[in-house]
Amino acid sequence: MNKLAILSVMALLAACGQKTPKADESAQAVTTEAQTEAQTEALAEPSLATATRSVAYVCERDLDITAIYGTNKDGKNDVGLVFKGDSWTLQEVPTDKGQRFESVYGLDSLTGKGLVWLVDGPNAKLQEAPWQQIADPKAASTLRTCREKSETDAPK
Repeated sequence: MNKLAILSVMALLAACGQKTPKADESAQAVTTEAQTEAQTEALAEPSLATATRSVAYVCERDLDITAIYGTNKDGKNDVGLVFKGDSWTLQEVPTDKGQRFESVYGLDSLTGKGLVWLVDGPNAKLQEAPWQQIADPKAASTLRTCREKSETDAPK
């Protein structure tokens, strides 16, 4: 009798742990509905990220840089620099003359230096500075001076 009671309890416990097909279907429907609602909310919030213009630069020592100016997802001005097969995103910071963009991430993560992109009309400078001093213009050293690419710069 004792064995029968134990087997009965085990069978009841096993049955309690199983979900019926209807419970599974309703759980899937709730999950799908929640996912759809979350996706709809995410789509309802427009991103402020835009690219407004792309400029090709030619720099000393045969370096070509493409600068893609725009705004990030928060609506703040930024620039994407593309050269040597890599890209970096820099945020605009206030400056007295032209435009200044900075990033604590530089050409090599091991050097501890960030990138600075200075733009004044058709001219630009690619600089690097220790990431702790990235906001200090005096701490930056120029890697390349650049100018907007013109038709005369095109390969012949």
